[in-house]
Amino acid sequence: MKILGIATCQQSPEPQADDALMLGELVGVETVAAPWDAPDAPWRSCRAVLLRSIWDYHLRVDEFLAWVERLEAAGTTVWNSAPIVGWNARKSYLKKLEAAGVAIVPTLWLKPQEAERWPALIERSGWDEVVLKPLVGASSYLTWRSSAAGAAERVDRLRRLAAHGGALVQPYLREIEEAGEWSLVYFEGRYSHAVRKRAKGGEFRVQIEFGGREEPAEPPDSVRRVARRALRAAPGRPLYARVDGMETAGGFLVSELELIEPVLFLAAVEGSAARFARAIARRFAAEGTR
Repeated sequence: MKILGIATCQQSPEPQADDALMLGELVGVETVAAPWDAPDAPWRSCRAVLLRSIWDYHLRVDEFLAWVERLEAAGTTVWNSAPIVGWNARKSYLKKLEAAGVAIVPTLWLKPQEAERWPALIERSGWDEVVLKPLVGASSYLTWRSSAAGAAERVDRLRRLAAHGGALVQPYLREIEEAGEWSLVYFEGRYSHAVRKRAKGGEFRVQIEFGGREEPAEPPDSVRRVARRALRAAPGRPLYARVDGMETAGGFLVSELELIEPVLFLAAVEGSAARFARAIARRFAAEGTR
C-alpha cells in the first residue's frame, strides 16, 4: 500500500485534533506523520504528502518552499502543490486577488527598502486605527493594532516587520467586534462548510490562542460569491482552501485566502471531516493511476 505523509512541525509533531478526525474517516490509505523538517522523516516512502500543522513555516519560508519543491522534483505529490504554496506564502497574493476583481480589505503595502518612509506613509493613510502585519506570517504573528500616529512612532516594531520582508497596513474594521470574521472552507474547489469566528472582549485577533471562538454558521450568498471568486483566482486546483473575510457596509471583504496550513474547523461542523477524507482519498487514488 502506498503511503500518505502528514507534514507537521517540531513544536506539534502529531496530527492536531481536526486532522485526527479526518484520519479517522480516511479509508484504504496508510498514513505517517512527521515534522516537515525532521532529518529522518519518511517522505521518500510516501506517494503524497499532505501539508497540515506546519505552523513554523513562516519563520523559514524560503527553506520551507525549497523543501516542497524538492519533494515534487523527487516525484512525491504535495497537497497543496509547490506552485500553489509559493503563490500563497507571501501576503502580496492579495494584490493578485484584487487585480482579479476580488474585494479585499483596503491595504497599504510597505516595502522593506523604504523602511525610513514607513512612519510618514502610515500617518498619511487616512485611517485613524490600523492593523499592521508582516508580509510573511501565520496565526497573527507580529500582527498588532494601533492608532496610525502611534504605529508610526513604534520604530522598534516597524523594524521587526521590515526584517520579515515588508509589511502591510490595513484599516481596523470594527465589524470584527460586532459580526466577527467568516471562514469558508473548500475541498477540491467545492464549498464544504463555514464558521463565524469571534474575538474575546477587548481583542481583535480571533484565533483560539488569543481567546477567540468559532461557531458553525451558513454565510449568505453574497459572502459565498466573493469567496468563490477569490478561490478561482488562485493557481492550480487546491485540495483544500479557506477564505477569510468580513461583512461590511460596502460588502464582503476578503482578508486572507489560506492555502498552506489553515485550520479547517472540522470539529465544528458535522460531516466535514468525512468530506475532507473523501477528497484526499480521491486525489490519492488518482495519483496512484498516473
